[in-house]
Amino acid sequence: MYSIYADEELIYAPNAVSLGYTVTSPKVTMEVNKAGSLEFSIPPTNPAYSKLLKMKSILTVKQDGTEIWRGRILNDKKNFYNVKEDFCEGELAFLNDAPVPPYDYSSGIAISTWYQRILSNYTNRCSDYRKIQAGTITAVDPSTIVYHKLEDYSDVMTELSDKMAGPLNGYFRLRRVGDVSYLDFLDSTDNISDQKITFGQNLIDLSEYVDASEVYTSILPLGKKDDNGNRVDISSVNGGSKYLTSDIGVQTFGLITKAVAWEDTTDPQELKEKAQALLEDVIEMATTIEINAVDLKLLGVNVSRLQVGQFVPVQSPPHGIDSNFLCSKIELDLQEPSRSMYTFGLVFSALTDKQIANSKKSDNAYETAQSTSEEYNSLRTEVYENYVSNAEFENFQGEVNQKFEDLGALNPEDYATKEDLEGLSDIYLTQTIAELTYTTIEDFKALEERVKNLEDGGI
Repeated sequence: MYSIYADEELIYAPNAVSLGYTVTSPKVTMEVNKAGSLEFSIPPTNPAYSKLLKMKSILTVKQDGTEIWRGRILNDKKNFYNVKEDFCEGELAFLNDAPVPPYDYSSGIAISTWYQRILSNYTNRCSDYRKIQAGTITAVDPSTIVYHKLEDYSDVMTELSDKMAGPLNGYFRLRRVGDVSYLDFLDSTDNISDQKITFGQNLIDLSEYVDASEVYTSILPLGKKDDNGNRVDISSVNGGSKYLTSDIGVQTFGLITKAVAWEDTTDPQELKEKAQALLEDVIEMATTIEINAVDLKLLGVNVSRLQVGQFVPVQSPPHGIDSNFLCSKIELDLQEPSRSMYTFGLVFSALTDKQIANSKKSDNAYETAQSTSEEYNSLRTEVYENYVSNAEFENFQGEVNQKFEDLGALNPEDYATKEDLEGLSDIYLTQTIAELTYTTIEDFKALEERVKNLEDGGI
């Protein structure tokens, strides 16, 4: 069961809908090396309606009591009926709030020390309840020496993305311990899910596509520059050639060459190993699959829940799939879990490059959120056309019957006055929250039609 809280106060839970703690279309998106989002609409009848403060309130999503997402309200919009449509960004986005001043570690610094110092720019200037501490590093040896330099102001998230997530092919994970959040930087190969997605069991739908925009089949690895500006290459450990090429990749996509630089690598053999691993990933992960599946954890099976950054075993003989795929994105429908979507296969570097590009377009952030809200509202309106709340339906039905009784009719079900019908078309519709909460518009219209017939003298 999923539930939503704001500053530890309940906003939504399936077993508290009758008490007013309800929202419509709650959806959580979690993605590798991205902040993720939470979207929902909250009616003014919800007891927590007026307590949601944009940018200040901390919202959390829990699965069976365990926190799986944390963030803040970025934008909200009220519609004609005062229903608020909230768009929330994940906790990782908090790191955009603090600047990083220029620095020079070109003489060398341990990556773990650099990591702590960059994060301290945020931790030392944020509110206590938003603190994020440096966590565990496993994607690279913490003692690895780096030679980073920043010539102009940046922000914490951009620095971490530019100098860690992309070059090192790791992923960030926020981990909550007590009242403190820790930001880990992990190697995904150590994180394999104990839950399988299997055809005929929990796999509902599957689509597969190849994204060739990120593919290259030959790589020119470049290491750190020496004092003369010349870069380390792999020719001394690669038979005199500066290039690595994938024969399978060339057969599939043709010869496509890309130069990739590892600014902190000085050993040719280490450079070759990094380049070989990256080339294999780029080709293998060019194929991405989107899966509509059921998280077996929700069915009470003794497995861990599916998480982004994990490699998940996917088995579907009809599709020729039997491999571990990187779970790069999860879109959770909190009210209809069977509609949740899982994306597998997109390589970390591709995700990070896109994330960095987006983060540098900060001037468009509001427009992007607004566009997302509009698309969401369009989808919600489409559903509104098919449903009306049970409460409205029953209230209207009771009002009609009461009027009949007040008139002293022998058969209250058979008569109505014209006044009873006024304003019927103006009753607003609300989207389905759960089967027991909503009635189809067909049932509502049937009652309208029956009353109309009576008004016209019909039976």
